Amino acid sequence: MLAKMINRIIATLSIAIILFWSAFPVVGYASFITPGEVMKPGKVSKPGEIPAVGEFMIPGEVMEPGEVVEGGETPSSGGQAVTGQPLLPQAPYKSGNLLIPNVPPPPTYPIWLIITDSGSVLDPSDPNGGKVTGGTGEGITAGENPSGGKIEKGDGMDSNGNMESGDSGSTKNVKSESPFAKENNAFYDTGELPHPLRVMLKSSDPEDRGVVGHVSGAVEDYKEYYLGFLNKEVIGGATSWYAGFNLKRVEGKNGFKVSAKREIKNSIFKGLYNEYLQYDDAGKSKSLGNHTKYIKESTFNKFRQTKGLWTTDTTYASALKQSLSNVNNEWNPLSIKKDVNSWNPFKKVGLNKAFGSGSMLGKLSGPMNYALAAVGSVYDFGEGGKMAKFGYQSTEFAASLTTEIGIGVATTGLSSIASSVAAGALVGSAVPGLGTVVGAAAGLAVAVASNYLLNGTTRGKRLKSNLTQAVNLGYKKVTKGIRSAWGGLKGLVS
Repeated sequence: MLAKMINRIIATLSIAIILFWSAFPVVGYASFITPGEVMKPGKVSKPGEIPAVGEFMIPGEVMEPGEVVEGGETPSSGGQAVTGQPLLPQAPYKSGNLLIPNVPPPPTYPIWLIITDSGSVLDPSDPNGGKVTGGTGEGITAGENPSGGKIEKGDGMDSNGNMESGDSGSTKNVKSESPFAKENNAFYDTGELPHPLRVMLKSSDPEDRGVVGHVSGAVEDYKEYYLGFLNKEVIGGATSWYAGFNLKRVEGKNGFKVSAKREIKNSIFKGLYNEYLQYDDAGKSKSLGNHTKYIKESTFNKFRQTKGLWTTDTTYASALKQSLSNVNNEWNPLSIKKDVNSWNPFKKVGLNKAFGSGSMLGKLSGPMNYALAAVGSVYDFGEGGKMAKFGYQSTEFAASLTTEIGIGVATTGLSSIASSVAAGALVGSAVPGLGTVVGAAAGLAVAVASNYLLNGTTRGKRLKSNLTQAVNLGYKKVTKGIRSAWGGLKGLVS
């Protein structure tokens, strides 16, 4: 019973506390609120007084015109010009009208020598605004500066109001009519020069031809650096040089002593060394093995001839002839033999067997030379190429292809001659391997240098573009003559 009462009391107190807690602030704030006073309406504003009308203003006296300003002294007579700095045009033949101030000093610029139709030269030093000193024309009256005597800075003027210097009107601004000029030569390359390493490594695609450039460049690099220099013949020669292999003439005898100081233990280099000792004797393969201690001069010459080295009877003339023969075998598919009994120089024309031989194809020469030379031109004049607007039927394509082939032939010839000359410089050496290495290095150096000078330098690329343009002009004249002749024949027939 007591517990229930206590619970009721606690519940009642809790309710009272909650009600007091929530309702007391509202009641407390409400006890302070009292109604305000009723707002009284304001008074009506009285209108202001009308301002008095002012007196009528009497106009002032009319200003009389001033006296005419008399002409001053000319600068040539000791006086000073009364105007500011004259506006001189940048060049008299430019568009726009010339603003001539009233009294400029007499310069030597040709624009001041203005000749009237029926009078004489205008005197620029005349203070009266350029009065005509002779003839029947009317004098030019001086005008006022639109800025009140102050020359405003405009386009083509510096901060002091002086005209800025412009082009002198030299031939640089005149378009040249020469077909070899930059703007007229379609083969002129205006792009940036590639890095020298990109020029020497064609697989890096220095001409930016994409996959075609990378693949064709890789084939050219393989041919130039591996087949042309790091081949088994050169490595075998270097190995024989290391082994001390030499052929020394025996005094008083028509022969040479064969000797070697070191033995090659590596199986790979030993095989290349033994292969280098082989030579061709009337179509038969022979070798200067370990058992060979002495050879005759005829065998010595056969061995050196097989290695592409000078023999005891080789001269510079015969070496040059052999180099040209090598170029002919690599680039000429035809064989032309002279017939002294016939007037026709082409009577004995056939195919050059060396051109398409297996050894030539193995060196990526012969027909491969033309394929590698044509890749760049075919790509450039094809769809998406930089010369695509001309197409394959244009003289520009024929000129580009001709120039590339011509450069290939010339480079091959120069490399062959350089290799032969370098080997000839060591003709007196007893070490044939040294001559093989030096000759191959000289040929490679000429090929790399030629490629860099023509494709990696500004002057070289300019020379190449001019050569191509010259060939193109020749083709255009030939085609024009053929068309003219064909038109004449058609006219006769019709």
